[in-house]
Amino acid sequence: MATEFLSAYRTVVREVQKAAEDPQRFGYDIQNVVTFMQSQRTHKALLERYNPLHDLSTDQRIQATARRVGLDMPLTAKRDEDK
Repeated sequence: MATEFLSAYRTVVREVQKAAEDPQRFGYDIQNVVTFMQSQRTHKALLERYNPLHDLSTDQRIQATARRVGLDMPLTAKRDEDK
């Protein structure tokens, strides 16, 4: 995990050094990053609002979908590992 952060940090430092050569391009890049982050936040909010099954597990999603159309999921047999 630390190596991922170190790699990301090095990438950012490299980009900042390149930006020192062309400040106008750096400004465009920063604006693109801000727009991307705002879009990601909006996308997440819309997913949470209009797709309530988004953060459920597969089994929970199937059960919720069945309930939506008026059905109940049958009980499934669980394997007994003690035998």
